[in-house]
Amino acid sequence: MSYQHSFSLGKTIVAFILASIFLTFGDSSAKAQNGETVYLPLIVSSSITITVDTTKDELTSNGHCSLREAIMAANRHQAIDICPPGQGQTVIVFSNEDFTPTYITYTLALAGADEDDNATGDLDITSDITIRGVSLHRTVIDGNELDRVLHIHPGAHVILQNVMIRHGKTPDGVISSTGTTCGNGENGGGIANFGTLWIQGSAISSNNTGDGGGICFLSGAGGAGGGIFNAGLLTLIDSIVNDNYTGNGGITVGLAGGFGTHGGNGGGIINFDRLNIQDSTISGNRTGDGSLSFGYRGGGGPGGYGGGIYNQGVVNLDDSTISNNYTGHHGTRSTGGQGGGIYSQGTVQFKNTLVAANVSTDAGPDCWGILLSYGYNLIQDITDCTVVGDVTGNITNTNPSLYGLDDYGGSTWTHRLRDASPAVNAGNCIDMNGISVVHDQRGESRPSGDACDIGAYELH
Repeated sequence: MSYQHSFSLGKTIVAFILASIFLTFGDSSAKAQNGETVYLPLIVSSSITITVDTTKDELTSNGHCSLREAIMAANRHQAIDICPPGQGQTVIVFSNEDFTPTYITYTLALAGADEDDNATGDLDITSDITIRGVSLHRTVIDGNELDRVLHIHPGAHVILQNVMIRHGKTPDGVISSTGTTCGNGENGGGIANFGTLWIQGSAISSNNTGDGGGICFLSGAGGAGGGIFNAGLLTLIDSIVNDNYTGNGGITVGLAGGFGTHGGNGGGIINFDRLNIQDSTISGNRTGDGSLSFGYRGGGGPGGYGGGIYNQGVVNLDDSTISNNYTGHHGTRSTGGQGGGIYSQGTVQFKNTLVAANVSTDAGPDCWGILLSYGYNLIQDITDCTVVGDVTGNITNTNPSLYGLDDYGGSTWTHRLRDASPAVNAGNCIDMNGISVVHDQRGESRPSGDACDIGAYELH
């Protein structure tokens, strides 16, 4: 069943969050445009708020409440140091945000990957938590390349508001005890989601997954999902996933050559379940290179697939931009990565979305696979992808004339449309669920002209 989204309603809900009402995900439902059931958040009053009062990453009884301690208090429903016990959908806020005008960075410092009790490495979330920053420029959670930043476990319901997730780095694959086989790099450089995750007004930037293990007869693949690995329900609104990359395949060796593996798939996001994207940008992400092989026979592996998004589940795209993503290069005697912007073996539904200026080292520069259109999309190069459904207003094989990724207002960076862009006034102001779209990724009103512009940016 497709989790076709209702994002305009979602933005109304987010406004309630800003008024100190939070979301908890439940079983309320509505009907999507295609007749399938839409599962929407429920609005309930906040049960408890935990205030983080230090930027140190610590688990020490010292009269402070760190971010790690706040998450542990929510997970265990018990007091940790001065953090009160979590209850229901625990809301975590930051005390020093109100009077500090510069970046507030919470840098992970307790080393130790592959541990799921939130004691070391990534921040493990096993309960229902809202992490609420003032803005992503003033609330930064930095993985310090010790591990990924967030690991959301099955059954957890998590909301990220106004935060930047950066510098996550998962471990490389390791050599087996026999020395003939190497493990894969770990997945999810910034976030690994196995629960329900709602991201609003946030940035997932500059994260990467581990390289495949080498030097082995059978090398390991690069880790998947440079920014986000999703095996749950993931929703992005007014957000950006940029400059993330996946690991390379490991090196193969052997007198007769070895068997190589691929670079990590999904430079920005890899999706195996449900992914909803509204008014957001996926840009500057890259998949890893295929493995090299040393020997007179055998071979390396292909570059990773899906520079922006790799999909084997269901993806819904509304009013978004996917641009300037890249796939990795081929390994020895192999091929490059496919699907510079989108690689899909599942279902991709999209409307009023711009896919352009992506680069593939093999097939499908902008997209590879079947895309189900709801109309008013712009795809610069449709080579190796098939667009079906409602193609009303679609523009293909046309340069959208974009500026580079930069700060054009709002809390998250975007690709500004040039004045002469064919995307200007070429879109539709009704989303896939028949709900009016009233603003772009930056919060600027839509439409500014006769019709909405295609993509995440509305030219004013």
